[in-house]
Amino acid sequence: MVIAKESPELSIVLPVSNEELVLERKTAELIKYLERTSIRFEVLFVENGSSDNTSRILQLLSEKYVQVRVETTSKRDYSTSLIHGIMSARGDEIITMGIDFADLTVINRCREALDFSDIVICSKNIGMDGRPFMRRIANRSYNALVRAIFGIRFSDIEGYHGLRRRRVQDVIGLIHARAHFFNLLLLLYARRNSLAISEVPLYVTELRRSKFSQGPKIAYLALLSMIEFAKLKGRGF
Repeated sequence: MVIAKESPELSIVLPVSNEELVLERKTAELIKYLERTSIRFEVLFVENGSSDNTSRILQLLSEKYVQVRVETTSKRDYSTSLIHGIMSARGDEIITMGIDFADLTVINRCREALDFSDIVICSKNIGMDGRPFMRRIANRSYNALVRAIFGIRFSDIEGYHGLRRRRVQDVIGLIHARAHFFNLLLLLYARRNSLAISEVPLYVTELRRSKFSQGPKIAYLALLSMIEFAKLKGRGF
């Protein structure tokens, strides 16, 4: 077993909320995969606003695995918990993921790209997006809109990211975001600060129905996106 609690080289950051059904199984899968490598690592969960047994399960996982560390935020919000996790990470290499990961091999591709990049986008659009049709259409439409409004040339704004902590920590400190807008703001601030960004393929399948696949939630996120885009343009992005 790789002992990496004190000085990890790699931090895997996973925001989680109400994930009691998959947490133990997916953590064991991730730990087993990472233990086959020679890198010192930590798995940093950021629990945010859970109302089920997620917090209790995370406590047990941190007792079972020396590599597991848990942070908590009171607000149930993806961007808030992701920023907290990145700022709390101990490894110089950071990879942000979701608990529904299906492609652990992206960790290797991401780390290789971090040798010459400050930020790595793990892209479904240059890899494979095996999610339902409407999810794929929503993702591609969002990315096309972001490219048109902000001139960002990358293929997939949403998803996993690799970060070189010492290079991005000042940028992360500037970001104040809610919902899913952290990823966009990260790239906008990175461009302002001339950070090196690259993309690697991510291969995705939907293991369970997304919490955001219902029509009302998609409509709400679309409206919220347009409001946030207007605010960002007003700030000169």
